[in-house]
Amino acid sequence: MKAKSVFVLMALMLTIAFACILIAPQLCQSQECRVIRIYGEGTSPGKMHLEPEVTRVAKGTCVIWINWSKADEISVKFTEGKKCDDVTDAAVSFKLDAANCYVTTWLPLGGTSSLRFNETGLYEFEVDNKGDAKVKGKIMVE
Repeated sequence: MKAKSVFVLMALMLTIAFACILIAPQLCQSQECRVIRIYGEGTSPGKMHLEPEVTRVAKGTCVIWINWSKADEISVKFTEGKKCDDVTDAAVSFKLDAANCYVTTWLPLGGTSSLRFNETGLYEFEVDNKGDAKVKGKIMVE
């Protein structure tokens, strides 16, 4: 593993730990967190993908999105409006937009955002990279 990759990984781990301690301690108390990695090659359509595309989690689990795309910045947006606001908590880097849907700030390479899902159901989201490339994902809370 290259020294730069190790440095980036360590910085990411420290950032998450710092966020847990200072910003969202209730998120760290969750029994489990799942990670969704966002990969891409820039703004070209079809060049972005999620790993995994469908994430299955238990009720009360937090989900963390990490931007590993080569696009400058990405955002994650839920299109279910109030439903997401009512059944999630511990939002980090998410806000409600004018349509009452959750959307992240623009996340740089290595940037993260997270939510904890407190109710069962299907939650669909879209990842945008300020270009033509968009990818959709799903979270199944069981």
